[in-house]
Amino acid sequence: MENEILQNKTLAYIGAGICALAMTVAAWGLTKLWVALIETVGRNPQVKKDVTLFGFI
Repeated sequence: MENEILQNKTLAYIGAGICALAMTVAAWGLTKLWVALIETVGRNPQVKKDVTLFGFI
C-alpha cells in the first residue's frame, strides 16, 4: 500500500516536470516570434501594419 502511494507521487512529479518543460518550449517559441516581429519593424517600419496582425494571432 505504501509503495503504491510512493509510486503515484513519483509519477505525478514526473508528469509535472514534463508539463513544465512543454510550457517552457511554448514560451520560447512565442519569444522567438516577438523578437522576429520587433526586428522586422526595426528594419522596415513601413510594414508595421502588415506584421502586427501575425504577432497577435
